[in-house]
This record gives sequence, C-alpha cells and structure tokens, in this order.
Amino acid sequence: MKSDFELIIKNFDNTDIKIYPVSDLHIGASEFMYDKWNEFKKRILKEPNSYMTIGGDMMNNSTRSSVSNIFEETMRPADQKKWLAAELADIKDKILCVVSGNHERRSEKDADDNPLYDICAKLDIEDLYRENMAFLKLSFGNQISNGLKNPTYALAVTHGAGGGIYTGAAVNRNERTGYIIDGLDCFIVGHTHKAQLLNHKRFI
Repeated sequence: MKSDFELIIKNFDNTDIKIYPVSDLHIGASEFMYDKWNEFKKRILKEPNSYMTIGGDMMNNSTRSSVSNIFEETMRPADQKKWLAAELADIKDKILCVVSGNHERRSEKDADDNPLYDICAKLDIEDLYRENMAFLKLSFGNQISNGLKNPTYALAVTHGAGGGIYTGAAVNRNERTGYIIDGLDCFIVGHTHKAQLLNHKRFI
C-alpha cells in the first residue's frame, strides 16, 4: 500500500480536462441513487477528456459495530464490493486517485481489511489508492520550446471529517485542513454531503 505522501503524477497531452469529484455514494443504503450513478457513468464514458477522483464512502458497508442498521441495507457488504468493482471496471482509466472513507474503514476496525483497497487491487490500480489523503501533480501539454515548464497543478483529495446541522459548521474543519497544506491549487473533500465551493482557495 502506498504512503499518503507518495505523489501521484499524471501527464496529459491535451491542455483541457474535466475532473469530477466522486464520493459518498453509500452503495447498499436505501438512499443510494442508482439512476444518478448510471447517468454519470454514461456521461464520463462519452467525454474523452474527463476524469474522476474517488473520495471514500463509496459503499455504505454497515457492520454489527457501526451506527447504520445492517438489516436496512439493500446489499450485503460483500455484494457492495463486488458491485462497485464491476461498475468501475470500464472506467478505471479515468480514475485519478482513490481515498478511503469512514464507512470503508469500518471493516478495517473490525477485520483489518478495507474493501475499497480490495477493489483497487482487483482493478490493478492499487497504486492510486491512499488511506487518508491523495496528493496529485497534474501537468498539461507538450514541453514548451522556450524552456518554460508545462502548466502544472497540485491537488489534494481526502474524505474529510466532522459535521453539523449548518453547512458552515460542516465545512469549517476541512477548510482549516486545506489552509495548512501549502501550494495547493485545489482541495477536494467529501463526507459532509453538502456542496461547497470556496473560490479563494479552490476547495470543492
């Protein structure tokens, strides 16, 4: 398993790509929006220069020791893992990184096993998996003849933590984390289930 601090480097021939942050699908929960996921898959397959980051809680992964009620799940955890692996198989080349969430970590706590890492191993993309946070360096275009460096951007992706009734309370903790990481062009955080974009620091 790669260290969180081992940089993921991607070089793109083109100078224009689209990145979709994906997290908190909670596959197996009754609230999982299969139709929306299906629409997203069709869209990203049609867009040649589109990519995605995976930021955890892809599976609901209820266990006997978790808060969620295992008897309300629409799929067993093992089936959630199989289903997600099959769904990601044809778009694995569009995945930039995979970061675990607190729902996947339930299995680490109970059985020292993370289902999201297992999926990455099955798809042969375990080099893109990070346990807590992924750091990415994205470079674009061909080398400029005058010796200047290609346009390059630094991203960090994490699942995040904390919560609250109000959107501000839910994002404050993750915003503070982003401010202590120097040099980021974009910081992508999940977990809160609340959309928030801070333009001054490019938080998503």
